[in-house]
Amino acid sequence: MEKLFSILLLAFLIDRLIGDPYWLWPHLLHPVVFFSWIVNWFEAIGNRIDFNLQKRYLYGWIAIMVLLVGAAGVGWLLAEICLYWRMAGLFVEAVIVSLFFAQKNLSDHVITVCRALEEAGIEQGGVPLFR
Repeated sequence: MEKLFSILLLAFLIDRLIGDPYWLWPHLLHPVVFFSWIVNWFEAIGNRIDFNLQKRYLYGWIAIMVLLVGAAGVGWLLAEICLYWRMAGLFVEAVIVSLFFAQKNLSDHVITVCRALEEAGIEQGGVPLFR
């Protein structure tokens, strides 16, 4: 339990201090982007107009189960691999976990939108109006 807390604390600190390095993602596929590709693939297959509601629900549950088991399996595999690296593995695992926090980047984007709203109004803030 202490190891998990250490990983989470270190991941939080990494995310707050560094965040997602923007220079890295043009060269690598961000895990969240990869996950969204899979979600879109399932959506294209299982949410067709010619399917009735019951069939859509079935495909939705299948998608949820595949994504959940897949994410848990990848997480378990990465944790097992990191076990062999001892302290370096703890740091690598914390870096991986920090990628999914994204709190620094989220707050950076929110601050940018807030500043644009304050300076130039709703049009510059990029906030869609409800009509």
